[in-house]
Amino acid sequence: NIARKTLVERSAVSSSTQAMRLTEIGQLDYVNAVIKPLFRSVQISPDSNGVIRYVDESTATRNADVKAEAAEAPESVQAWTERSLNLYKIMDSIPVTMEAFKDVNFIEGEINRLLNINMTLKEDSQLYSGSGVAPNLKGLYTSATDTLFGSGSYNASVDNANVYDLIAALRSAMMGGNKKYSPTAVLMNPVDIFKYKVLKGTDGHYLLPPFVGPNGETVMGMRVVESAQVTANTLAVIDSKYGTIYEDGGIELEMGYVDDQFTKDTMTIKARKRTALLIRTVDEGGFFKVSNIATAIGNIETP
Repeated sequence: NIARKTLVERSAVSSSTQAMRLTEIGQLDYVNAVIKPLFRSVQISPDSNGVIRYVDESTATRNADVKAEAAEAPESVQAWTERSLNLYKIMDSIPVTMEAFKDVNFIEGEINRLLNINMTLKEDSQLYSGSGVAPNLKGLYTSATDTLFGSGSYNASVDNANVYDLIAALRSAMMGGNKKYSPTAVLMNPVDIFKYKVLKGTDGHYLLPPFVGPNGETVMGMRVVESAQVTANTLAVIDSKYGTIYEDGGIELEMGYVDDQFTKDTMTIKARKRTALLIRTVDEGGFFKVSNIATAIGNIETP
């Protein structure tokens, strides 16, 4: 007879934690930041006092006219107004023990990543919908003109109106007979984008007007920007060339002690950024918003 030997299995190694360990850390879901890339960013000059000062034309009468020989020339009028915009601060912080910070390699990187993402998301939210009441930034939606087409040339002007027609009407109204604005983007909530992409006719076919690009990603040449910062059933049409983000550096991280943290061997990591979005008063005409998409579509619909 052949003597059977004890079979060695993996379970013979008790309390083993041996494994292929992945170095990256899984991240909880968060909203993508898409507003800031729409605008150009400029670093403020040294000794700015945290204030942007700018001059807008406030009066411009254009009285040029044809005149007969020896007739008096007409007079035009021009005046200006100086305005100011303050930079405001976005901050975040997180307390941590010295042991956690030093003994667990990934914690430092994860804390830095958390603070950077938090700051970026808050900035994106402020750039879109900040109220403009200190210390809030004045976001593009706050600066924009609410356009529901309750009256005027576009009221009751479109048969079987839908959101595509509404966006086209907004573009036409903004450009308004060769005005200087040429809208570059439409900002919408993901749910509303889904709804307009799956619009169908009565026979079930998808509706895709000739002025809408493949996959509905552009409308009349304007890029459709999907953002959860946009409230459902609202949208904004903007000419982003007329907005500028001013920044005092980037996101700054610092470490320090709060209250009795020094004696308890803990510390606080703090993030800070100063920024502002300048949309000149004279250029608010390059920013339209619709506070109720359903109402605006109903207003352009022919009776």
